[in-house]
Amino acid sequence: MLVWVLRRRRQANTFAVVIGKGARAAAVPLRRWRPVAALFIVLLSLLSVVGPYLVVLWMSLNTRWFGNASLSGLSLANFDYVVRQYFAFWQISGNTLRIAAMEVTIVLLVGTAVSYFARRTRLPGRFLLQGTAMYTLLVPSVAFLTAVMWAWIGSPIGLYGGLTLIAMTQAARSLPIATRNIGDGFGQIDQSLEEAANICGAGRLRTLATVTLPLLRPVLLAAFTVVFLSALRDLNTPLFLGGGSTKAMTLSVLIFQFWSETRIGEAAALTIILLSVTLAIFLPLSRTFSRGY
Repeated sequence: MLVWVLRRRRQANTFAVVIGKGARAAAVPLRRWRPVAALFIVLLSLLSVVGPYLVVLWMSLNTRWFGNASLSGLSLANFDYVVRQYFAFWQISGNTLRIAAMEVTIVLLVGTAVSYFARRTRLPGRFLLQGTAMYTLLVPSVAFLTAVMWAWIGSPIGLYGGLTLIAMTQAARSLPIATRNIGDGFGQIDQSLEEAANICGAGRLRTLATVTLPLLRPVLLAAFTVVFLSALRDLNTPLFLGGGSTKAMTLSVLIFQFWSETRIGEAAALTIILLSVTLAIFLPLSRTFSRGY
């Protein structure tokens, strides 16, 4: 009863907008403390972001013990090995991208459908449907992956050890974030716009395709970015459900395998490659946000 009252109170105090909030944060003049603040930000960035990446880059270029500071051991031998000599590099890279593509497709379709039924319909049990999409937040990842593994390892369908099961499981773990963001996006769109389309003769599907989804595009793009990039770095899911085969191995698992074998240079080289792929995807998307959203 209390949950129902709080939900009704919250819905009564919500506001809908069309294209987003236009307010900007107010600038606070720092005066003589401006150099101190700038130095703090630079040092924080160096210690938390730039420094670790430089160390990984140094490790990837060093063919000797990675703690050796000698420049004579720097070369591209580690990159040459993992790209040209390692027999399954391109297959594993393709697996990583295919799993990410399947995961983001599942998450966007399911998350949009669940948010639509919860926000735009009066179907009984719609909030239970939304809660079902969020349930993986309550389960520790190791326990959830162990349950999935034992559920499918002896199944006659044969999904265990394949890319489909890995993508479905990763999608289940990413679904709560996407559902929450997409649901908030539906909440920011005033229903009077959809009602106007209905008055003009548009059906539910046409209204969704021509009014709701175009206004929801920034939220969907943001959810796509978060889910796709998180899928590239996921380690636990393919490690538990891949079956140890290169047919279902991803770059993160291969990095972990090299690291466990104390092949530090190869692991660091793969890390730089994965980081480059991530930046190649993220930078164009960030420019899209800065231009239109």
